[in-house]
Amino acid sequence: MTVLITEDPGRSIDVYLRPLVDELKDLWTNGVCTYDKATGKMFTLRAAVMWIVNNFPAYAMVSGWSTKGYMACPVCKENVTSCWHAGKVCYLGHRRWLPWDHEWREKDKEFDGNTEHRLRPRE
Repeated sequence: MTVLITEDPGRSIDVYLRPLVDELKDLWTNGVCTYDKATGKMFTLRAAVMWIVNNFPAYAMVSGWSTKGYMACPVCKENVTSCWHAGKVCYLGHRRWLPWDHEWREKDKEFDGNTEHRLRPRE
């Protein structure tokens, strides 16, 4: 795989990983017939990725979703609430994650001037 990547992998690593993802999906769905030496029988081998560990910039490279700028939240995606403040992008809407009866949902002056009545984003 490293021989195939001729440009900066951060720009298009998701494109290079697409064949791997497709193959893993196929291995999970269909599996591959494999010989078990211990039992002397054939069985269907399936594969799954249990988890991956990476930092937030690497998450952007792998997922193809930008983790910078106004749409940087990979959970909220297009429903992110962001604005320009004090020379940087700020992400509002964090009160959506609080329980419905939490007192901070009703406070407007302490936050952005609005009460929060939206549902939490789907994870």
